[in-house]
Amino acid sequence: MMKRNFIYLSLFIMVSMVSSCSSTKKMTKSVTVGELTEREYVDKIIDNRNKFDVIWAKSVFTLIFDKKDPISVSGTMRIKRGEVVMLSAVPLLGIEVARVEITPSGVLVIDRMKKRYVKVSYSELNSYVKKSFDYNSLEALFINSIFIPGANGLSTHSSDRYKISKDADNVTIHVDSSKELNYSFITSSSSGRLIESDICLKGTPYTMRWKYGNFRPLQNSEFPSVMNVNLDGVKNKISLEIELTKLTNNSDWTYTTDIPKKYEKVGLDDILKIFAK
Repeated sequence: MMKRNFIYLSLFIMVSMVSSCSSTKKMTKSVTVGELTEREYVDKIIDNRNKFDVIWAKSVFTLIFDKKDPISVSGTMRIKRGEVVMLSAVPLLGIEVARVEITPSGVLVIDRMKKRYVKVSYSELNSYVKKSFDYNSLEALFINSIFIPGANGLSTHSSDRYKISKDADNVTIHVDSSKELNYSFITSSSSGRLIESDICLKGTPYTMRWKYGNFRPLQNSEFPSVMNVNLDGVKNKISLEIELTKLTNNSDWTYTTDIPKKYEKVGLDDILKIFAK
């Protein structure tokens, strides 16, 4: 049972890529937030986003299944902006049992307990799920940042790609997207924090909502120490909570991953079947 739990934890992010949501928010042609115009508000959010290059944190990953007991495992989350997002499951004695490594070249998942791995490029992944994903978009979800799909970074010149809508407490930023996907970012109108990122597949009930909370100081800024990833619309509802402790900008680590020759390479279909059991 424990062995399967670690596989679940290491594969959750990959499965998240397959699910999306339908957007029900209505965009308005022209919106103001306080004294800020639509473009000025988006410029403010872009300018205030986290600008750190490295993050390292001890983590607790908790998977919550519908009608089942939660599964928790300790580990680490490490990020080097523009290079890698790495999640490691390290439950006992500092021994890694599973790893998810997201880089600009693709996604690598390693199951050290069963000595196997899956490695896919974004072209392979996009061909499989019939959607468009890239490293910058995935990294942005982990670093609490808005993004433009397919764009290499943001500047205040990016603000004309967005539209906004608002309610009493929050402002939602919508980005021009493809024919298949909608992206929206919910921000607090009072603090300007990004509190939720949604990826939506038009015309379907699927939902991926990436929520941020419990912001803590980090490098003259603030960073969410709790992230909740919710997958709705799937047969068995599932969510992941990432709780970060000892949050630092420690850059004294490397991410080059050597896969032992005795490890078996398996296909994405095989991995997803394991997750579905």
